[in-house]
Amino acid sequence: MNQDLISIVVPIYNVESYVEQCIASLTAQTYERLEIILVDDGSTDGSPAICDAWAEKDPRIMVIHKQNGGLSDARNTGIEAAHGEYLMLIDGDDYILPMTCERLRQIAHKFDADIVISNLIYVYPDGTHKYYRPEEPHQCMCCTGEEAFAEYFKTFRFDFMIAPTKFYRRELFFSSERIRFPFGRLGEDVYTNYRLLYEANKVGVTSEAFYCYVQRSGSITSNYTPRFIRDLIDCTKGYLEWGADKPLHIQKLLERGSFRDFFYLQWKIDDIGMNKELRHDMDEFYLFIQSRTYGVLNNEYMGKSLRMKYLIYCLRLYPVFLFLRKVFVGIHKALRH
Repeated sequence: MNQDLISIVVPIYNVESYVEQCIASLTAQTYERLEIILVDDGSTDGSPAICDAWAEKDPRIMVIHKQNGGLSDARNTGIEAAHGEYLMLIDGDDYILPMTCERLRQIAHKFDADIVISNLIYVYPDGTHKYYRPEEPHQCMCCTGEEAFAEYFKTFRFDFMIAPTKFYRRELFFSSERIRFPFGRLGEDVYTNYRLLYEANKVGVTSEAFYCYVQRSGSITSNYTPRFIRDLIDCTKGYLEWGADKPLHIQKLLERGSFRDFFYLQWKIDDIGMNKELRHDMDEFYLFIQSRTYGVLNNEYMGKSLRMKYLIYCLRLYPVFLFLRKVFVGIHKALRH
């Protein structure tokens, strides 16, 4: 490990229209002790040449060219090559603000945190933007890894779920579990971050926003395809199995998360259309959850909303609930216009 060095891993695949801005934002950081690892994941456009040109100009940049293996494989390749005390994972079509590394390092050192979670900015094609959470007034706090883990499963907060809003102590990835992103899966952040939070001793959380999350059509998270939904189902099954030997309160938090995921996916499937295969997958998913949980009504973490959805589902009234939801959403949209 190289003390005070920050490693930034950037998986890149066919993003030639965006990658220049991404790399420029990294080289413009006010904190300069950086190791920038650009992982070209078998791009077939001009991205590799852009990466190589930047590496010739800045000695802090390392380019790894590899066969296409997907986002997880590219991230894992970069993690293995990293030497920094801290590690960031930036997507090649996004960018960060100039003070990002300096501020996140300050917060990490202030709290002796293994992870710092920051806010993010959605950037839209028309040039407008919005913050995921209100940035003002600036708030910065520290909690234990277990408290952050609980927040993850209680609130479903996007900034807790995705990797690019995190500033990690690199050693977390080399713990006894040797945590890596799952090969060939969509929604890979969800598979990984709950385990990293659980491994952390301290977690810093700031309302300051540094990560600029560029919204574009065709990105993985903008399309809930059947494959994406099945991968999220497998992820939920995975964390229930992972938690089987954990303390009871952890298992109950995971139970809450599993039912939250189930009803959330029901909404998404209702939006895109439920085919026979997905219906079978969701029925099997429900039985899997039921066989590995302690009972919704006896779980103090569930909350009124999840309990109500569970009762509606048990009474076979959930299709009616989804229909009424669509009606109310339609009315709300009509009133807004």
